[in-house]
Order: sequence, then C-alpha cells, then structure tokens
Amino acid sequence: MNPRATTKPRINSATAIRAASLRRRESEKLGVRRAILAAAGELLLESGYAAFSMRKLAERIGYTPTTVYRYFRDKDALLMTVVSDGFVLFEEKLRQAIYGEHDPFAQLQALGRAYVTFGLNHPMHYRVMFMQRADFWSTMPEDFCQPMMASFEVLHAVVQRAIATGESSQTQARTVSHAIWAQVHGVVALALTMPFMDPPQVTAMAESGMQLVLEGFRRR
Repeated sequence: MNPRATTKPRINSATAIRAASLRRRESEKLGVRRAILAAAGELLLESGYAAFSMRKLAERIGYTPTTVYRYFRDKDALLMTVVSDGFVLFEEKLRQAIYGEHDPFAQLQALGRAYVTFGLNHPMHYRVMFMQRADFWSTMPEDFCQPMMASFEVLHAVVQRAIATGESSQTQARTVSHAIWAQVHGVVALALTMPFMDPPQVTAMAESGMQLVLEGFRRR
C-alpha cells in the first residue's frame, strides 16, 4: 500500500485560527448591531424621536456612545435603518397574506387585514415607518427607499389585477391604491393613539372600512 495515498492533507492551523477569529468577530458585530436596533426601537416607542438620543441608547444597552457611532453615524441614520428593516418585514407579511389566493378582490381584503395586523403587532416599526419624521422620504437614499416602494407595489399590483378583471368601477390603479392605504392607515393610527380602542373594536372597524372601500371599487 502506498502510504502517501492515505495521508490527509495538512491543515494550516494559523489559517484556521484566523478564519475562526474572523467569523467570531463578524458574529459579535452582527449581535451588537441587532442589539442597537432593538434597543433603538424600544426607546423610540417610549420617548419619541425628539427625546431620543444616542447617549440614552448607549446607556440602555451598556455600551459607550462611541461604540454606537461605529455602527451608525447619527440618530437619523439609525432611524433610517429601523424604517428600512420595518418595510422589509412589512412586505413579507403582505406577500404572505395573499399567497394561495387568486381572486384580486379577496386579496385586497386580505391585504387590509395584514396591514392592520402588522401595525398592531409591530407598533414601534409602524410609528417610525408612517407616523414619525415623514420628511425622511425626501432625503433617504434610493436603496433605503426601495423596501418601502416594494411593499407599496404589492398593493398596487393587486389593484391593477382587480381592474383588469373588468369588475372594477375605477381605472386609476395608483389612486385606488392610495385610497385603500389611507383607509387602513387611519385605522392603525387611531388604534395606536387612542388607548381606549381595544383589539376587537379595531378589527371590526378595519373590516367594515375595507368592505366599504371595496364595495365602492367593485362594479355593481
């Protein structure tokens, strides 16, 4: 037997150690970033944008402000990231809501429910996405705006399909999409700002509102 045939290739231990160290550092950096974003969301929800500060955030997670600034240059950059991440999750929930349903009018009803559910289940994200610092949309880089546009396109595409059936009383898909968005946003905004509104009341209001909108949209 040739002894060389069974000899395993030697692993450079120094290279393996460096690779493991790099993986560990990257994992630690990702963990710190996630901790910063999670704590930022909590703090924004508790105190609002005006009272939010990077110093308060650093105190909450037990890091120095310098550490936080290594990941985000200022609180606007941090908020932009929270908003962008929120829209990624939002789009995912909307697409899940219409998966397997083929009737566009039924899809619109499902999207309305998913929108309200998202707002109630993710109040921090919803507030910073739709209710705080609306001026961000005129200053955010295009790559940050992309998740927002993608989530709106889910609704817009379904409205276009509904119009294409010939059963719609409307022909302007973007206008109808904005009208549907305004209706469900109103429900969520009321739910988040009016503490006396309980979940069953919010659900009933959302269902009734969507029914009225869709009855006006669908040709009788």
